[in-house]
Amino acid sequence: MSQTIYINYTSRDQVTSSGGAISESHLARFIYQDDTVLIVNFIDSSGDPVDVSSDVDTWEFRMIAGLRSTTQMVLTQNANIDSSNDANGILTLTNECNTTPFQSAVSGKDTLKVYGILIGYDAGGEIFNTWKIRVNAESVYGADDAPGIPANLYALKSNVLELDNTDVFTPNADYEPATKKYTDDIAGAFVSATGTPVLNDFAKFTDASTVSGRSYAEVRTDLNIEDGSEANNISDANVTDLTDAGDSTLHYHATDRSRANHTGTQLASTISDFDTEVENDSVVTLNTAHRTSDGSDHSIVGSNTTAIGLNTTHRTSDGKNHSDVVLNNTFRTNNRISLNLNIPSTLDTTSATAMVSLAKFPILWNLPNSTLVECKAKVMTAVSTGTAPSFNLLLNTVDSLSSDLSVNETIASGTIDTANDDIDTDEYIEVDFAKGQGDAEDLVVFLKFKLR
Repeated sequence: MSQTIYINYTSRDQVTSSGGAISESHLARFIYQDDTVLIVNFIDSSGDPVDVSSDVDTWEFRMIAGLRSTTQMVLTQNANIDSSNDANGILTLTNECNTTPFQSAVSGKDTLKVYGILIGYDAGGEIFNTWKIRVNAESVYGADDAPGIPANLYALKSNVLELDNTDVFTPNADYEPATKKYTDDIAGAFVSATGTPVLNDFAKFTDASTVSGRSYAEVRTDLNIEDGSEANNISDANVTDLTDAGDSTLHYHATDRSRANHTGTQLASTISDFDTEVENDSVVTLNTAHRTSDGSDHSIVGSNTTAIGLNTTHRTSDGKNHSDVVLNNTFRTNNRISLNLNIPSTLDTTSATAMVSLAKFPILWNLPNSTLVECKAKVMTAVSTGTAPSFNLLLNTVDSLSSDLSVNETIASGTIDTANDDIDTDEYIEVDFAKGQGDAEDLVVFLKFKLR
């Protein structure tokens, strides 16, 4: 239900659309259980609309039972007040009248004159102004919109099921109504009987919702049980093992136990007294000297002393040469080869600085190929003028030291270049010395090789 009223913005009185005084017919009607829409028009004394958008930020409407009453029948807050047209002085209020205070106020009455207060708040939340609206609060609609039967004779809307209800309702008390949907849904849960059941019959479902009476004999037939069968207490495992290959405490066969019928293999660890029976065997007993030998000749091979004697050197070896590997002495003791190169000469030369060859030493020994593993050197007469001399080794014209080795009267070790440390038979070593380094004399070079 929608209604339109007019309010003089300045005097705050409810007026007609032209600004005149109102009569009873101009009062707003609020009806119980109705969402009453009230359109408020703010006008001036000439009936022209007043822009209220700049004065008020939010709105609120309250309706009380009387000027001295504290019963708040209706409370409409800003969320239910449309102020989008407030520049033209128009507000639209949607009021919820289905409240207990409203029902209590109009109970037993056709019409109750009450007051509504429209409140405007500024941007700071303070009350800017209030406007009084006269209202006729009515119980229910009557014929031709006239007041009808007092509301106290009606049930609350929240306490009844309406004819056009579409919400699910499940009764949970003895006298609550059941909807058609509810009864249709549970209809399948009911079971009907078929045939002519008699006392002490057993019930048998013939389909999802039908049972039939079955006698004792009929039940035995249904379960495939012979007449006079006995029921014994036997476990499911024992019942199954009567007909399959499983173990059972109730079922044994003599043929199953016969050793003659056994095939396959069995672990000695699963045979009881196995070790004892083996020790008692006469053949094993004759072999005890062999089994418990402490190092002396075995009785079972006593006649083979010649063969044993030939093997004593190898069997009791304590690190001495073995008779069958004597020929390996030369190879074993020559696993490392040492070579001393003594170059007795005065090394003092002042005109040249390049490395020059002092001597070449052919490798002529009749051995497999070898690898240079160590190089040490010193001079017998220390340098007194200039700096200590340095040299490098050439294996087939290529440096075999990673860098030149500087030497003096203290022995110095060179770093071998593993990429050029192999030398073969009939090849040679060459010592390249850096001239013009000083007056040291008598270079001694110590080289060590290993066989590849």
